[in-house]
Amino acid sequence: MADRGFTISNNLVPFGVTLHVPAFLNGREQFATSEVIESQTIAAFRIHVECAMQRVKRFRILGNKSFSTWLYKPDMDHCLSPNQLFASTH
Repeated sequence: MADRGFTISNNLVPFGVTLHVPAFLNGREQFATSEVIESQTIAAFRIHVECAMQRVKRFRILGNKSFSTWLYKPDMDHCLSPNQLFASTH
């Protein structure tokens, strides 16, 4: 999820990540109904992401050594996904 103007979607394809960005008018007078609904959905999810980011900053979660150790363990072959991180801070 990103604001309009972020042009990194091509960089994310190799990682299997899809970037969700609100629609552009591109010279049109108004958005199509589906574009309005998609933009509203993105905005609704963005609120939750912003709240989770605020909690990470406020409680210094990533600066906490025990949490950082839990977030990435050498014996694991991956880190937590953003969804798992959000759920753990909620």
